Amino acid sequence: MNSESDRLFFSALGQAQAWAAECRDLGWLLPRDVERFSVDRRSPAALFPNSGQRPLIVAFFGGTGVGKSTLLNRLAEHEVARTGVMRPTSREVSLYIHCAVDLERLPEKFPIEKVRIDRHAVDKMKNILWIDMPDIDSTETANREIVLEWLPHIDVLVYVVSPERYRDEKGWQLLLSKGARYAWLFAMNQIDQGDPSQRDDFIKQLLNAGFKNPIVFATDCSGTESAGRDEFRQLQETIENLANRHTIEHLEFRSLVAHMHEIENNIDLCMDAMGSPSAIDLMVNRWESVWNDAVNDLNDGIQWPIHEAARIIGSAGGEKNLIKQLAKEGRKEHQAQSQSSTNPMLWDDWAQTRFDDALDQLAVTAGANGIPVTPIKSKLAEIRTQARKILHSQTEQSLRRTLANPGNSIQRQLLAITRLCSGLFPLTAIIWVAYEVLDQFHTSSVSGAPYLGVNFAIHSGLLIFVSWLLPWFIYRKLTPSTEEVALQALQNGTRVGYECIKSRIDDMLRNLVDERVRLIAAAEKITAECSRHSFSETKIENQTLDRMLSKQATIQC
Repeated sequence: MNSESDRLFFSALGQAQAWAAECRDLGWLLPRDVERFSVDRRSPAALFPNSGQRPLIVAFFGGTGVGKSTLLNRLAEHEVARTGVMRPTSREVSLYIHCAVDLERLPEKFPIEKVRIDRHAVDKMKNILWIDMPDIDSTETANREIVLEWLPHIDVLVYVVSPERYRDEKGWQLLLSKGARYAWLFAMNQIDQGDPSQRDDFIKQLLNAGFKNPIVFATDCSGTESAGRDEFRQLQETIENLANRHTIEHLEFRSLVAHMHEIENNIDLCMDAMGSPSAIDLMVNRWESVWNDAVNDLNDGIQWPIHEAARIIGSAGGEKNLIKQLAKEGRKEHQAQSQSSTNPMLWDDWAQTRFDDALDQLAVTAGANGIPVTPIKSKLAEIRTQARKILHSQTEQSLRRTLANPGNSIQRQLLAITRLCSGLFPLTAIIWVAYEVLDQFHTSSVSGAPYLGVNFAIHSGLLIFVSWLLPWFIYRKLTPSTEEVALQALQNGTRVGYECIKSRIDDMLRNLVDERVRLIAAAEKITAECSRHSFSETKIENQTLDRMLSKQATIQC
C-alpha cells in the first residue's frame, strides 16, 4: 500500500469520525452509529517486519469436513494440519511458510500455542504463506472468532467446498459480506464423490454473488487422483504465478478502496438516520396544527384567571400588588405558583402541563417521521422552562403600558378634547357673564335703567354649570374603568406572550433544519472526497486475478 493512499484514507476516516462525533454530541446520531466508523485497519502487511517484501498470504477457508487440511497437507507433501475426527474441534491455525520469511507478530488474541507453524525450503513457494483456517461452521464459537480475527490478514481466500456441502449457509454469508476484501479461488474438493452438475450449480451461485467468471478447481484428495478430474496442481500453479509484488500491491489497493466505500456507505446510513427533508416538512406542518389546538385550550383555561386579575386591579391597591407579582413570576425560570399568593397567576401548573403536552406531541411527530428526537428534546428543554417567564413578562409590560395610557388612540384623543372642553366651556361662560355684568352696570349708571335682576343671576349660574357639566359627563363616559383596561391589557399580553413562545419554537425548528442541512453538507463533502482521489478500480492486466475479484465489491462490503 503506498503511503499517499494510506494518508488519504486516514484523512477521510478522521473527517468521518469527527463528523459522526459532532452529530452524536448534537443528538442526531446514536453512539452505535458512531461505532460504524471504527474501521478495522489490520492488514496482511502487519504480520511482517518489512511489508514491502512480504509474501502473498493464502488461506483455505470452508466448512467442516470439506478437506481443507488435506489440501494443505497435500501441498506440503506431509502433515501440516491435523485431519480426521480431531479436526472439527481443533482451534489451531496451521501456517505453512518458507524458512527465510520472518513473521513480525501474530494477532494478539491468539497465543502461540494455538498457531501451528510448519516451515519449508521450497523456493517456488517462498513468496507464499499458506494458512489452514478453522471450520467456519464449527459448533464451537471460538473457531468462528479465530476465523474472523485472521481474515483481515489474508490476501487470497481459497473457498473449499464439497459436493454435498457447497451450499453451506455460514460460509456463503461470509463470502457475500466480505467479497470486496479479497481475491477468491474456489475448490470443489472430494469431486470423486460428486456429480459434475454440482460444480456447474456452484458456479451459478458464484455468478450471482458478483464473480463474472469465477475460477473453480475440482480436486480429489482420496489419493487416487482420478484422471481428468483432479485439478490440484492447477490450483497450486495459479497461486504460485500470483505470488508477486504487483499482485500484492493491487490487492492492498483494492482493500483500501473497499474501506473507502465502507466509509461512504456508513455515512449514507447515518444520513438516512437523520431523517429526510420531506419528513421535517411534515413535522413542521403538523406542529402548526398542534400549536393552534394548544393555544385554544390555553385561552379557554385562563379566562377565569384573567377576569379575576382584572377585578383585583380594579380594586383599591390591587393594581400595584398584581403587577408586582407578575414581575416576580417573570423573573422565575419555572416554579410552581406560590401557595400563599392571593392573586391568580395566568400561567399555572395546568397551563404548563398543557404546554408540555404540545411539545411532547412535536417530539412524537418527529420520531414517527424518522427524525431523531434527541436534538428536538434538548432544544425544547429550555423553552419548556421559559414559557411561564415569557407570558408573565409580556402581560406585565402590556399592563403597565395600558394602565399608563388607557383606551385606544381615538379614545385618548376624545378624552383630551372633552378634558379641554370641561375647562374651556365654563371659562368662556364665566367671561361672558362677567362682561354682561359690567356692561349692564355701566348702562344702568348712565341711563338709570334697572340693574340685572335675580333671573339673570339664575340663568348665568345655570349656563356656567351646564357648560362644565356637559364635557365633564362626556369625559367620564369615555374614560374606561380600570378593570376594563386591565382586562384588555391582560388579553393583549397573553396574546403577545403566545406569539413570543411560538416564535421561540419556530426559531428552534429553523435552527434544527439549518443544523441538519449543515451536517448533511459536511457529510456529502466527505463522501465526495472519498471518491475524488482516484479511489476507483484500476484496469487489471492479469486476467486470472481479474476473475478472482468480485464485481459487486463496492455493494457487498
